[in-house]
Amino acid sequence: MKSRVVVSLEADTGDRCVDILHNDEGYSYRECRKGAADIQAWKYLADMPTETYASYGQVIQAVRGKVHWLNT
Repeated sequence: MKSRVVVSLEADTGDRCVDILHNDEGYSYRECRKGAADIQAWKYLADMPTETYASYGQVIQAVRGKVHWLNT
């Protein structure tokens, strides 16, 4: 099932981001970083999202608890 990016939350440093995704099953997220060889290209840190959340609020809460650089 194809997910669409609802919002991308980017680090102040500009080298990391979190994509909040939505599909028919709910919400998920994927953390990204810019590639070392090509600083214009974003690379996902994991192949697939591991968890699905019922609401946007739940996925945002999970991201804040698991993606530590986002809270600094």
